Amino acid sequence: MKIGPILGKKCPRCEKVGMFSGWFRMHETCHECGFKYEREEGYFTGAVMFSSIFTTFLITPIWFWVMLEGYSFWYIFLAALIPSIIISPLVFQYSRVVWLYMDFKIFHPE
Repeated sequence: MKIGPILGKKCPRCEKVGMFSGWFRMHETCHECGFKYEREEGYFTGAVMFSSIFTTFLITPIWFWVMLEGYSFWYIFLAALIPSIIISPLVFQYSRVVWLYMDFKIFHPE
């Protein structure tokens, strides 16, 4: 599995066309090969797991640093919340991309 198309958020089948038309808007199908991204209602529920994992890995170093510095609870809370909100569009997109690639390349290859 190539990492370039994943980082470029390209279609898992043809690896040519981007899957998103906005921060939170995903195309229904690939414009190049016709691959349908959302297979059924609730298909991307599994992507929530990746979203949680990505956010945890990105926020944990900040959280540990602020905790070790001895800041108050609210400072620690905001130090985790604000970056989480800022990175949410990126995490949202990549969690869907990784979910689609895993499903297409590993679980249901054509």
